[in-house]
Amino acid sequence: MDFYSISGNEGFIVYGAGFQGQQICDNLLKNNIKVEAFLDRRVKTASPIYTSAPEFQGDRNLPSVLNEIPVFHPDSMGDVKAENIVIIAVTNPYEHPIIADMLYTMGYRKILCSLPSNGWKRQGIEENNEIYNLIAQGVSPIGKEAVYYDDMRLMEKHLTDMMDVVDEKTCMAQIPMELLFYTDSDGKEKSIYAEDGLLPFYNFIEGRGEKEFLVLRGHLQDNGIDINRWMETKAVNYFQLSQEWENGENNQSDLPFVERIDRGRFLIKSHLERIIFYVAKGYHRIYCKLTQSDYIKWDKPELINEVWQTIMRQRISCVYTPVLYPAFYWFQCRRESYGHSRLMRICRYFVEKEISLDGKKVLDAGAYVGYFAQHMYRMGAAVTAVEFDTDNYELLCAISSLVDCNGIKTLNIGIQEMDENEFYDVTILLTVLYWHFDTDLGLKLMEKIDKLTKGILLWESGDEPEREKQWIFDHSSFNAYEKIGDTFGTQKLREMGVFYRV
Repeated sequence: MDFYSISGNEGFIVYGAGFQGQQICDNLLKNNIKVEAFLDRRVKTASPIYTSAPEFQGDRNLPSVLNEIPVFHPDSMGDVKAENIVIIAVTNPYEHPIIADMLYTMGYRKILCSLPSNGWKRQGIEENNEIYNLIAQGVSPIGKEAVYYDDMRLMEKHLTDMMDVVDEKTCMAQIPMELLFYTDSDGKEKSIYAEDGLLPFYNFIEGRGEKEFLVLRGHLQDNGIDINRWMETKAVNYFQLSQEWENGENNQSDLPFVERIDRGRFLIKSHLERIIFYVAKGYHRIYCKLTQSDYIKWDKPELINEVWQTIMRQRISCVYTPVLYPAFYWFQCRRESYGHSRLMRICRYFVEKEISLDGKKVLDAGAYVGYFAQHMYRMGAAVTAVEFDTDNYELLCAISSLVDCNGIKTLNIGIQEMDENEFYDVTILLTVLYWHFDTDLGLKLMEKIDKLTKGILLWESGDEPEREKQWIFDHSSFNAYEKIGDTFGTQKLREMGVFYRV
């Protein structure tokens, strides 16, 4: 590990300009340590950090100067000075790793924050936490040796350093729900999100999914099953799980066991009903047990490093969709990270309409970094992911390799440049068209998508869904539409649904 000594002349930057940030700033100044600036996301725009007159267009009444120290939005920073030390002054300690990762990708290497030691088996945490606590208490950190954040991150690049051992053969780890698959009664491997025997009922208890529940009732009735008795039994199981969940009664014996990992899918052998319960509750990750040998196979330090290097080279402070790998669980994500996500709702639509993707051709038009394309690939589809932006495409390829989705065909071209002789059963067009639908480019995009899509078009709007829907009808051969639901993302109220032809 590499250490740096705190001299007091480096120039501290305080992340967070609220009460805690001002208190830490005061503590530093009292110890004759220079504070260059505050960083705070409540400032919407600002000039580069080392100018004398920051521009302010903020909210929440946050001033652009506190005690003669400028306040800047993190994304408005100019060149980062390598000697600067950033100290995170946010009240919730669970936000510290997320903010630290963001600052790291922006070029900062000297980051002081409060990192949780439980589950983070990385060197340097205790040393840096001690320095952080000294500053918070008003004690001078001058002369202390701190660890560069690079080295703490590098420790996380090997999953084996974070292995939570259960016994000599097994361990446990948090697995994203998107990666969990099970084998149904017909021997088919299905995504947990596409489970059709129990999840519709649990979702119905949670107050959603009435249509798919009616489909389930029809199947039960067709198979001669007493619906009332079936629902009574399953409801008892549900409320028993709820009581355990509310009382925190889970233990290692209750953890699902991963039988094997295949094509990035974690195939579950036990506790399916418990997993479905957590899906209905909106959980996005769950602890599972797996063999230590499978866990070690999951460890891909070179590919992790490739993704991190791409993120840092592009200075990305957050992504819009999750990177489904432990080294990136803390990385800030704007969508699909909580509640009943778009992907869940798309999978539930497939269940309701009895659509199987096995062997189907899927086009993800404007794939971003591949989150949806990767899930369709895991569900058995032959997927083509098209991403015009070179930076996004680079990250799409790196992440797809990391999560074992190398079979996705990736294209770094515009949609309008695609081969007209290729046809797709499903096209995904999420938050893409609204940028262009009143332009010549928009007309070309819609014309090409109309030709390529022989089945359904999964679509999400911008903030004018009715206008955008009508525009699609006016400029394509799609003549029917079914709404999946209202969505919200990047400060816009949106709509998601399916276009098709009748």
